[in-house]
Amino acid sequence: MCRARTSLESLCERSWGKRRGLRSVLDGYADIEVIGEASNGEEAVAMTERLRPSLVLMDINMPKMSGVDATSHIKTRHPEIVVIGLSVQAGHEPHLAMLKAGATRLLTKEAAVDQLHHAILHALNRVAEARR
Repeated sequence: MCRARTSLESLCERSWGKRRGLRSVLDGYADIEVIGEASNGEEAVAMTERLRPSLVLMDINMPKMSGVDATSHIKTRHPEIVVIGLSVQAGHEPHLAMLKAGATRLLTKEAAVDQLHHAILHALNRVAEARR
């Protein structure tokens, strides 16, 4: 059985190793296609402008421009793009900062492997329902 690819996403993570790990997890899902990667906030914003993904996975602690600032910039220019934040911190403040910037949710990097696919599909479905 072959499922159609339902989401095009950009992966924005400062660490090459973690980016590779997340990419390998996401590549295992037939309904997700990673169309771009960025290693800092400025690259994330530029890549989003160029590729217009449905969803962006954003490391909250990006160099050059924080993930919070990059998310805010992306959501201001493209409110239709879903952003899910990723953080090593599970605290209330990072979560609140990403939500205020426009992210749908914030996942800890530890939980991302187990929860990422569900979080992506849930976020995209919520957006699709809201547009109806």
